[in-house]
Amino acid sequence: MLAEHETYATTEFGNIKIADDVVAIIAGLAASEVEGVAGMS
Repeated sequence: MLAEHETYATTEFGNIKIADDVVAIIAGLAASEVEGVAGMS
């Protein structure tokens, strides 16, 4: 599963590159911690 899009940001400390897949994984993990979420597809 390869990321189709990436987000780039430049800060005073350098460049940051975040793939959409990473954001999706983090969002899924956060949602699974919410009481009442039975499952995701």
